[in-house]
Amino acid sequence: GVMNETILKNAAYYYNVSQDEYLIKFDELTSRYAFSTPESMNTTKLQLMAQYNNGNVPDIFYGDFFDYDYMGENGMVADMKPYLGEDPVYDRMTRDDGRMYQVFLGYAINGYFGLADTYGSDVDISSMPDIPDGQSRFGSDFSTDIVYNGLGRDLRRIYRSGDLTPENTLSVVRTAIEQANEPDYEYTNYEFTEAGDVRRGKTSLYSTVIGSPSIFVDMAREFGGTPVFVGYPSLGGSIHAMTPRCQMAVSSATEHPDVCYDFIRSVMTREIQQKVCASGSIPVNRDVLIEMINVLKAPDSASGELKSLYNNVMLRSDRDTGHPAVAMSAELADEFIAAADMADTVSGYDWGLWIITRDEMATYYTQGKSIEEVADALYSRYLVYAEENYG
Repeated sequence: GVMNETILKNAAYYYNVSQDEYLIKFDELTSRYAFSTPESMNTTKLQLMAQYNNGNVPDIFYGDFFDYDYMGENGMVADMKPYLGEDPVYDRMTRDDGRMYQVFLGYAINGYFGLADTYGSDVDISSMPDIPDGQSRFGSDFSTDIVYNGLGRDLRRIYRSGDLTPENTLSVVRTAIEQANEPDYEYTNYEFTEAGDVRRGKTSLYSTVIGSPSIFVDMAREFGGTPVFVGYPSLGGSIHAMTPRCQMAVSSATEHPDVCYDFIRSVMTREIQQKVCASGSIPVNRDVLIEMINVLKAPDSASGELKSLYNNVMLRSDRDTGHPAVAMSAELADEFIAAADMADTVSGYDWGLWIITRDEMATYYTQGKSIEEVADALYSRYLVYAEENYG
């Protein structure tokens, strides 16, 4: 929740003491809206949306629980681009149509990684590279998630581009069933995939979330080779997802838009971007990212100020920050920057759509339906959903 984000709380404090006309206040919703299952998550989301549609809305939305692009297209949140300007720090949040319905301070990349001698960074789920016999494609991951990642995660784009077709749906469902695992939500016989399973030849792809170079370097060591950010194989190519940090959107109903934009500008400064970077997230200010990487590549040559700033993210032979820093190789530094630059899709789970995916995929295992029958039913439900939400 928002109350756990120290950087944002400190920014609100300094904003509040800088003037005496307005007060930034946080409303922590997690204590009032608890959820533990996909169904309860979806119910909570619908309850909040109903509340907001009745006019009880905050001035600034916070968190990754909502699809702000959907809310923007439906007039619930404002297009911030005209007010926040052309600063490159906002490039990652700006849509292809030039609108910007959300901002965030930093992010982590999430999705699959594979070895560079097997995979490129852009993988179509319908034509993935060959792997050795006996090797798992997706490790221990469930077929439901492969379908959701390949179709549901970016359904808006797939539907609007005309790629949501029965044939494409069948291709994704077939790949998921043939190359992933039957869901076991009790995790009775589940074995977690480890990064080292790539080196051992057990799995071809490894799914993880990476925000700091140290995690990336550790993964490369376990891989035994150079990792490439594959993302989520989807129709037409990979989705390179990012999990935002401090994600915000401005309500179109706010009576104080200028104050909202003024506060957002105050948290997008270089100083705060450095703090975001130093605390283990990828900053949206690319210059700050390069600054940090340069320090990690040559820690002995960095100034005392920069070494102190980025001390907690330095690479070390031991995780204890008391050990001397070791240099990050130029190759891995370049790969990390390339992976960070690839992030192109804000990651968020549409739990209603995931439930549809789970329920239809289950019929293959529990009712003996054919792959073709499952794909046909899933396509029909996805199409209805897309027409209602993205048409």
